Amino acid sequence: MRLALQIFRKDVERLRWPIALTLALLAYWAFRDATLPWGTDPTMYSSGSDNWMNLAMPFAWVLLIALAVQEDSLVGDRQFWAALPCGWKPLMMAKTMFVAAFVHAPYFVATAIILAARGFNPAAHLPHLFWKQVVLLALTIPAVAAAVVVRKASHFLLLAIAVASAVVLRVRDFNVIYSQTWVWDIRWELALIVAAMGALVVTILQFIRRSTRSSRIAGVLTAIAAACLYSWVSRDATAAISAAFSPAKDHVTVRLAGEGPARPDSPWGRQLTTVSLPLALDGATGRESETDAVSLEVVTAEGARYDVKPAKSLNPAAKDPIGVSIFATGPRGELSEDIYFTSPQLWERVRRGRVTLRGRMIVEFEDAMQDAADRAGEIHCQRNVLSRSTQQIFRAVFECDSVEIGGRSIRNSIRGREPMQEPRYSLSHFPADTWLSPVHRSRAFFAGGDVFDLRPYAPRGFEIIDYTIPNIDLNPFLVRAR
Repeated sequence: MRLALQIFRKDVERLRWPIALTLALLAYWAFRDATLPWGTDPTMYSSGSDNWMNLAMPFAWVLLIALAVQEDSLVGDRQFWAALPCGWKPLMMAKTMFVAAFVHAPYFVATAIILAARGFNPAAHLPHLFWKQVVLLALTIPAVAAAVVVRKASHFLLLAIAVASAVVLRVRDFNVIYSQTWVWDIRWELALIVAAMGALVVTILQFIRRSTRSSRIAGVLTAIAAACLYSWVSRDATAAISAAFSPAKDHVTVRLAGEGPARPDSPWGRQLTTVSLPLALDGATGRESETDAVSLEVVTAEGARYDVKPAKSLNPAAKDPIGVSIFATGPRGELSEDIYFTSPQLWERVRRGRVTLRGRMIVEFEDAMQDAADRAGEIHCQRNVLSRSTQQIFRAVFECDSVEIGGRSIRNSIRGREPMQEPRYSLSHFPADTWLSPVHRSRAFFAGGDVFDLRPYAPRGFEIIDYTIPNIDLNPFLVRAR
């Protein structure tokens, strides 16, 4: 322990200026996050403090960790401590103390201050704050693993830039506003778990055995495994994992609910041949908040089978002959399953006879809670006065903070008392669900009405629904392109 404290003091003395700069950066962005003003300009949510906090702080932290580890490099055989009766345990303990003292502890204090400044009691949300520490480990452990297998801090910097660029380029829906992401898609979380566990193995292996070649091979294999897990795991497998860990147990069935198209038009109806099927959920005892298509197969009368690709972007089926999306169209379980055909020849073959649809969808159910007024500290909302330019379109805007309720659930909670009055336009603060800030934020705009309720909803779990619609003619459900 004495040797570990001596190494720790040496690292603090030599890195006092990088430490001070990192703490100052954290203090600045925590202050910005804690004092983020309520606004009425919709464009302000495209760039906020959470944006830069989620980009600048991880880069500063991993660089500080690399500098600390490189003070006693584990690569090579010319380190002074290798010839002293030091051993790997004091050295590893000293580096662990450094990361805990100048990364995790300041971040814990910063998140507690942000909660207090936003009107939440930090003591009442300690489990959430500790969970944020666990999430941060997914960054610090791989940073330590990368630092122990390189010879210089400059090599680490190049490696960090390469990995960050690969992540941003590969993960196109990297928690940005307007991207269509789903809460059941946990590929990113699974990849981070694999990366963190592999990084822990690399770190321990390098500290104990100082086998740089073996550690580097293990690190490369871990990175490949995490990338493959994110890229190649099927939607069915991801949905099954989400439903297994958080089951709703509602035993819901799907049926065709009408004889005509559910929508007079669709988001992509002007670009693609679109079929809009009205569906209904039977047996739902709660309120469904998110419904998404997992898979769909179209089987023609001749036996031809076509796998339908779920749409993910504003050009949903640009590279696939058929795409599908599911939209909620009403408060009682009504759905619209829109199928897009990019190939006119394929649509002509399908429309000639009756087909069978075999699909799978996943639904996240939510339970209604009592009024927000009875849940002090759970969710804080404010109705703001609109600017003149915004008043021409909207009548009201609500902006909300919450700790335990995510941005999507906040938006689902705001409803008008008039029947069927839904938010016309809703946004989450960038990013949609922050991983550094302890507060989730959202706003919702209403085009009409003057009286609104806020009733928070608690996620109850996921349900996977397999359904078959046999012997159906798609022609009556065709949405005419305009």
